[in-house]
Amino acid sequence: MKYLHLIWATLFRRKARTVLTLLSVLVAFLLFGLLDTVRSSFANAGQTAAGRDRIVVTPKTGMMSKSLPYSLLAKIKEMPGVAGVDYASYVFGTYQDPKNSIIVEAHPDSFWDIYAPEVQIAS
Repeated sequence: MKYLHLIWATLFRRKARTVLTLLSVLVAFLLFGLLDTVRSSFANAGQTAAGRDRIVVTPKTGMMSKSLPYSLLAKIKEMPGVAGVDYASYVFGTYQDPKNSIIVEAHPDSFWDIYAPEVQIAS
């Protein structure tokens, strides 16, 4: 601490250099915080959206083609470790302009019984 007055005097000898140094340190911490937020968001995106205990089964050709046969629900439900099975359909379309594409997911009533039994559906 005996050289503190020399450090303090040197800091204000060239004010532009001091300001630019402080700004660069501030930008470095800001970038670190933002990039760490993006990294953690991507790392946990699949786990928080669907949960670790859920699995989505789609046909080989992808979700945009045909759906799985409805008769497979019983076979999937009989597999060990399966607590509930639900069927969903996707409708792809546009709204007012071909650029405005939308995806609508339709669930039967059993969706609410399996995933959110506490939710009351108003009829």
